Amino acid sequence: PRAFEPKGTFSVWSKEKCHNQRFMGEGGCFSSINTAIRHAKPYQEIVLTNGHFEEHVVITMPVIIRGTHHSIIQSPSESLPALTIQCRDALLMGISVKSAR
Repeated sequence: PRAFEPKGTFSVWSKEKCHNQRFMGEGGCFSSINTAIRHAKPYQEIVLTNGHFEEHVVITMPVIIRGTHHSIIQSPSESLPALTIQCRDALLMGISVKSAR
């Protein structure tokens, strides 16, 4: 049994045509992962992709990034119990996904 159930899906992705490392979502181009994720509701499934990989994750706590922070989100995949998205200066300098141990 899963500890959570995704409430809908929200796609967040990075496109070169959308200014290098900037994120795009349902609302358009976002300058930070924080701005994009804030459009999703808690426990709502989101899709992160940089064009090379795609990861389905679920936000399990409020995401407020100021400066350098790590946002903890939960993955519905049993093989990845937890994921960490690393951000710098509220702008995503690169997608770094690690499974928590």
